[in-house]
Amino acid sequence: MKALGLIIEIDGESHNTKEEYDEKREVFLISLGLKLFKTSNHKILHDTDNVMKDLEQFIIDSFGVKK
Repeated sequence: MKALGLIIEIDGESHNTKEEYDEKREVFLISLGLKLFKTSNHKILHDTDNVMKDLEQFIIDSFGVKK
C-alpha cells in the first residue's frame, strides 16, 4: 500500500483567530512534501456527499490517482 502524504484539515470556528499560526503550519507541512485538503466543519456537517466528491477529485488531481 502506498501512502499519499495527505492531510485533511477541517476548519471550524477555532481557526478564526489563528490565521497566522495556520499559515505557518501549512507552509511547514507543504515543505515536508505533504498535500493539504481543506474543508469547513459546516460543509462536513451539511454537505458530506460533495465534500467526499471534492476529496476524491483532489486526490486524483494531486496524486495522479486514476478512478
